[in-house]
Amino acid sequence: MRFVETIGYRPVLGGNMKGFQDVRRTPETQKEFAAKFGLSPQAATSFADGTKIAMEQAMLANATGFRVGKRGMYGPERAHVSEAVGAFPEDEMLEYGLVDYLLGAGTVLSFTIRAPELGEPIVLRGVVRWVVQPGQATSDRPAGMGIAFVYEAPDRREALAARLDRLMVQSLGPTAFEQLMGKPAPEELPDDA
Repeated sequence: MRFVETIGYRPVLGGNMKGFQDVRRTPETQKEFAAKFGLSPQAATSFADGTKIAMEQAMLANATGFRVGKRGMYGPERAHVSEAVGAFPEDEMLEYGLVDYLLGAGTVLSFTIRAPELGEPIVLRGVVRWVVQPGQATSDRPAGMGIAFVYEAPDRREALAARLDRLMVQSLGPTAFEQLMGKPAPEELPDDA
């Protein structure tokens, strides 16, 4: 917040991002998840049911003088942080500042696939859904991240999959494709999507 003020702007929203929330979670419902990731059931519950983010935002409100717009906060669901504009009541932000969060917003990544056979590269967008830092990694849970790919329309996913299947069959041959992918190679290769 200080940085925003330093560069001449007035902060009006102290936000956070949360990938998932279910207020009905309990230590009992989180027991298996907690064991899998080496957490206590109580800690896993606080991450899932909104307790942790409520505490974080309460501390931010206390530090800044901003307010919570309503009990439990608004927490609108958005795919990306850039969609936060217009997601919160402007009059409340301008009057006294808000603390709140976005649900589902994740870091957006762009992937480019290039191959001589493609001509133009394929550009994919994905949203980070989970991250395991190297210091948190275990033999059951290696370091890395999970990415959900985002498509302009449902039919784009199928068209892209067909295009990538074609590229793999051209590069590897049908036998290697079938062994790697666990499905039959396409008999007729579709035109590029």
